[in-house]
Amino acid sequence: HVFYIALLSCLAWLKSHPQEAARSEAAAPPVVVDVRGSGAHLRVGGTLVASRLLRAARIAGVGTAAVVGEGRLARDPYAPDPVDLAHVAAPVLLADGGLILDPRILDAMIAHGAPCRVETPGEGVRLAFLDAPAWEVYRRDGRLDPAALPLLDLSTIKTYSFEQRAEVPVYVEEAVSQGQCDAVTERLLTATQKKVVDLPSEYIDPPFENAITRALVNTPITPNHVTLFCAAVAAGIAVLFWEGWLWAGVAATYLVEWLDGVDGKLARLRLQFSELGKNESTVDYFCENAWWVCLGAHFASAHHALAWWAMGVLVVSDTLDNLWFTFAGAK
Repeated sequence: HVFYIALLSCLAWLKSHPQEAARSEAAAPPVVVDVRGSGAHLRVGGTLVASRLLRAARIAGVGTAAVVGEGRLARDPYAPDPVDLAHVAAPVLLADGGLILDPRILDAMIAHGAPCRVETPGEGVRLAFLDAPAWEVYRRDGRLDPAALPLLDLSTIKTYSFEQRAEVPVYVEEAVSQGQCDAVTERLLTATQKKVVDLPSEYIDPPFENAITRALVNTPITPNHVTLFCAAVAAGIAVLFWEGWLWAGVAATYLVEWLDGVDGKLARLRLQFSELGKNESTVDYFCENAWWVCLGAHFASAHHALAWWAMGVLVVSDTLDNLWFTFAGAK
């Protein structure tokens, strides 16, 4: 059992390591976020719009981040201080802090590696990849001519999400008012739903998961907090099964199932990802198989002849399922 857990952990590390190495080797440009507009200081998904854009930039692997505007972003201790544009060298990703942006767009712009702009709501150039001449024009004039930059074709971006097991459309929206941002939050929350799931996850869980996510989205609680709390509840369920409190344990498994969806939805909504979240499947594997072991021990103590065999079948089946999923994700 311990061997399988160690094997899954190694596979998870091997799966994520090449991508991280490739990004560290690439000479990623800095991103400059203009937070002078009011939209940058509205909130979407419980996060300042400009702060969410900075998170999107970190996900895309930008070199450094800089903010143009008056003062540090309110209530965001991780936002960089405002900078003098003269200290930023091209090439540069330039973004309006009032844009609600899909990180895959920044990925595509970096991969394109040539001057371009993205069609966005509002007027003027609000999202662009600039070389030295274009950056010099922006620093001098404070604006750019849309005709001087070719338009990046967003239809070339791959939209299939292995994590969500579905096509997830690319999005870019403008923060206009808090009411409009709340509507965008609801659309983004709907878009965080995984598409290929079991029957309870498709027909029972989403209303409960979404309600819990809405309750947490404007709080300091992070996806990691939810994951750790979920693991603690799962451990408590294992104890209930061991002691023979079967109905109480079964009822509590629904809470674990909902929380298991909430941490991922909260992370995708806020763009708040972590190493714990990347390896959450290993935590799930450990907790779920603890249930089978404790159930097997309980029924064996009640002299059920097939208890240990049934437990073994469940553990082996779950192990094979996790190994298949891990190998499939590594391809």
